[in-house]
Amino acid sequence: MVIMGPSRSPVRKRRKRKFVGWLMAGTIMGFVLLSGIGGYWMAQNAKEDSALFMEVATTLHHDQKLGVPTSQLTAIDRKLFDIRNTSFVFLPSRFFGSAAGVPQKLHSLQTQASRLPASDLHKARQLAVQWGRKMIAEQGAFAVLNAAQISQKVESLSGLGPLRAQIRLWETQYNSWRHALESLASLGGGLSHDQPKRVLAAAHNLKIRLATRGQYWQGVAPAESALSRTQKYLHESPPQELSQYASVMASLTQADQGLQPPTNTQLLNILGSISQGLKNNQPLDIVEGLSTLKARLKGANSQWTGYSQAQSAANSTSAYLGTSVLNQINQHQQTLTSLNSALEGLKAPVPIIPTTLGNPFGPAFQQYLDTRQSQVSVAVYNANTGATYTFNPGVSFDTASIVKATIMATLLWQSQKSGTPLTPSEKSIMVPMIEDSSNSAATALWDQAGRAQGIGAFLAVAGMDQTTPGRNGYWGLTQTTTTDQVTLLKLLSYPNQILSAASQSYAANLMTHVVGWEAWGVSSGPTPGTIVALKNGWLPIGSQGWEINSIGHISGNGRNYVVAILSRNNPSEAYGIQTLDEVSQYIWNSQ
Repeated sequence: MVIMGPSRSPVRKRRKRKFVGWLMAGTIMGFVLLSGIGGYWMAQNAKEDSALFMEVATTLHHDQKLGVPTSQLTAIDRKLFDIRNTSFVFLPSRFFGSAAGVPQKLHSLQTQASRLPASDLHKARQLAVQWGRKMIAEQGAFAVLNAAQISQKVESLSGLGPLRAQIRLWETQYNSWRHALESLASLGGGLSHDQPKRVLAAAHNLKIRLATRGQYWQGVAPAESALSRTQKYLHESPPQELSQYASVMASLTQADQGLQPPTNTQLLNILGSISQGLKNNQPLDIVEGLSTLKARLKGANSQWTGYSQAQSAANSTSAYLGTSVLNQINQHQQTLTSLNSALEGLKAPVPIIPTTLGNPFGPAFQQYLDTRQSQVSVAVYNANTGATYTFNPGVSFDTASIVKATIMATLLWQSQKSGTPLTPSEKSIMVPMIEDSSNSAATALWDQAGRAQGIGAFLAVAGMDQTTPGRNGYWGLTQTTTTDQVTLLKLLSYPNQILSAASQSYAANLMTHVVGWEAWGVSSGPTPGTIVALKNGWLPIGSQGWEINSIGHISGNGRNYVVAILSRNNPSEAYGIQTLDEVSQYIWNSQ
């Protein structure tokens, strides 16, 4: 008999199934509950961590704006990237929050990022001050800021950006200054007080040459200009000195090469310009004055007034003509003054001539001429009385230099006729022709007047029919008489229809300012205060000896007359001058 085990009752089976169902439902419910709580927790962690991530990123962005170096920002940004991409249990660690240590790491990065600007700002301020002080130390006297102002400038800057810009500026200025000094030292042969030695040496040498130069050197103005420019250059900053170095050195070199003593030709030109020309490379006025003085000394003796002074002047003038051209230039005026003084002072003993009013050519006058070798012709017009007196009036003479008064009168007449004033050139030549008796000036104005034809036209209008212009340009060989010369003098001195008052005034101004060594002839006799306008002439005529002539207008001290004295057969110039001086004394006493 088979014994069977107890069978499960349906009730028990139902209970078991129910229990299993509740268990599974509970498990499922628990899992669902746990999943929901876990998801919420992870979502919250992710949200909080994302906020921290954003905070760190925002801080880094702000740091970048403040000028924090990229290298420092990159290091933190790389750590932030690593945290964001780190896994925990196969899920990004940001879902697990503190369980994965994410918030702690992000807070640490945030702290680091927040501290970067303050740290770099402090370092940047220190660096800016350092560069600023290096810059002003390098610039020395050229610095526009001092140490205190550097600090104030740095403190006034907010943010790393402006600070770094200022650092770059001062660093650039420092390096530019150092580069300029190094380049100047290389170009300029070293430096002395931050100035190129080559420029200093060139300027020093040029300054010495200028200080020790002689007279009339060439290139003085450019050399002085170059030195002036160099002085300004040496007060410039090194960068400016560097930029101008080549130009300044070229200017100094050119000035040094151009600063040279005058050539002998240049000195002769200078000498000729101050002496009315040259004769055998010697000053014409001195040569002619000395010739006149020597000629007068030959006919003089120790009884003459100023004889010793004249001899001394002749000797010193001869010595002067033997010196260098430069010395002749420097001593010209002194020598000329001494020569003129000697000529003016050399006077023959004044004869005792009786005063006889009226005709001067009485027995006493004739007796005097009987003692002289000179052949004399004289004409006088007394404007006070209207009387004209003549002696040997029909004799013709070479004019020599008295024709220069005719040349002047011709040009004045031509100027009036054309309505065109004398040109500055004509005036500049007229002065030496009349005042210094310059022959070269006379030749130029003779040509300007139209030579013999032009002069002849004036002579015809003036009524000077006994005067014939010299041929072939030899104006000194013009033939004339004393009566024609008095006619000319009346036109130059008294109202008429040919020469205007302005022309007369112009001529009188020149004829009253002739050189001192022409103070003879018609000027002999008139007392101080008398106005003498004269023109003298002298010319050696071979076997006929010397022709010595003098014409002029005498006014003042009760006199007002014009006179012409012409002579020849004088054995010397001095002899003829003495004859004319004494003839003039007779005329002065009689008029």
